[in-house]
Amino acid sequence: MRKCLLEDFAEEIYNDELIRKYMCKYVWLSGSSTKVFPIQIWDERREVEIQIDTKKNVFNKLIERYKEKYSEIEYAYFDKTDDSCPSRLVFKFFGE
Repeated sequence: MRKCLLEDFAEEIYNDELIRKYMCKYVWLSGSSTKVFPIQIWDERREVEIQIDTKKNVFNKLIERYKEKYSEIEYAYFDKTDDSCPSRLVFKFFGE
């Protein structure tokens, strides 16, 4: 597995036209002090999470396109959350 796989993927998806359209353009606070950035990389969970500013799931084709390109993706999904936080896209990668 590539050493910088999660970082490479995050950079590529950040530049995707659909992601740029719907990605949150701000950092928000979860709880009283946890900063949540528009794209977050979770090394220990092997996940890339993108904060999304729509409740509509318009991402099925995008998810399938990246799953075809990156065989290391175990699964990916759109998480429509309640109004306490933005929706998100989650890409989970196979562990090493």
